[in-house]
This record gives sequence, C-alpha cells and structure tokens, in this order.
Amino acid sequence: MVIAGYDPDARTILTEAQKKDLTIPAMGGDGLEQIALAGPVANGTYVTSSYFPQTDTPANRRFVEAYRARFPNAGDPNGSGAAAYDAVYMLRESMLRVGTTRKAIRDDFAGIGTTNPAYEGAMGTIAFDENATCERFLNELVLPAVHAEDADLLQRFAGMYLLGYNRAQRLLILDGEGGRGKTQFANVMQGLVGMANSTQLRTKHLAERFELS
Repeated sequence: MVIAGYDPDARTILTEAQKKDLTIPAMGGDGLEQIALAGPVANGTYVTSSYFPQTDTPANRRFVEAYRARFPNAGDPNGSGAAAYDAVYMLRESMLRVGTTRKAIRDDFAGIGTTNPAYEGAMGTIAFDENATCERFLNELVLPAVHAEDADLLQRFAGMYLLGYNRAQRLLILDGEGGRGKTQFANVMQGLVGMANSTQLRTKHLAERFELS
C-alpha cells in the first residue's frame, strides 16, 4: 500500500487499515518521515527519505544531540531541519573564509568540494561540481524518453526547480506516449524539492477563480 501523503493522512490510513485487519506492507515518501511518532500503528511502514536521524556519522550525531538539547520535547529532527542546519553552518564557514560580500560567498560556495574542502554535514557529504553529470539520470530515464535537445531542456527546468523560482517564466508540459518516463521524471523532481514544495494544477478547474491564484 503506497501512501502518497503526509503524516496526518498516513496515521488515519494506517489506523483504518488496522481496524479492517489489513496486513499488507505500507510505504511512503518523505511526507511520512516522522511516522514513527504515531506509535505501534506505524510498525512495518517503509519510508524513503533524504535524511534519517539515526544516521551514524559524527556530523549527524552532533546535530541530533544539539537539536534534542534545544528542543527536548520535539522528538527527532526531520530532513528540513537537517538541511537548514547544514545550510546555516555552510554559510558560516564560507563567511569565515571570505567575509560577507554576496559575490564572494557565492564564488566560495561554488568551490565547496573542489577548491574548498567538501562539507561534512548532518545530511552527509556536500560538494559542488559545475562539470558533474548524472549518467544514470540521463541514460536510464531522460534520453530513452526524449531527444537530446529535449533532455537539455529538462535539465534546465530541473535546475530551476532546485533554485526555487521560474527564471524563464515558462511552463513545462510533458506530453507523449505512456510508459516513456513522464511520471518518473515528475517523481524525481518531487523527490528533489520535497513533497511540501509540490502541488498539482487541476486542469478541469482552470476556469474557476481560485485554481490559478
């Protein structure tokens, strides 16, 4: 049973499934990353996430210990908390190296993992490489589905998704035969930016006043 939702929805679904004696395995994405707090009803639920507080690295242990000390009643931190923690401390290290000028910080960040040491954070090792490629993403997902020029377009849109704003002021529509990877591409993008930063545009409601607001 795949639960495409968030923690509150999952708790309701799992509770109702238990009442009906359904014993099939359940799984979900990072929207369920704190489902363990639901108690026994969540036993056996599989969760995919970019972060787990149980990760046994020095950097993550420091983060989790600091978080628990600061928020003793909040439970374990989630991926958003870990990512924010890493971002702040990466920024701190950069400022210590080059000062507070915007361009200097940007250039220093671009060198993390090449001219600067990689950052060892709660989320893992963070490094940037402007020449990096993802061969599996291209060869197993994108190129089998689209022409090379369209693959370049998809990569550019993926970059904008990570930036968080639409610099091109364009809408991407994935159209084509079934089974060619459109949904998989959308799922990968949703996994990158997080379910909380994703939504759907219901085309049958486009004529209504609130759908585009």
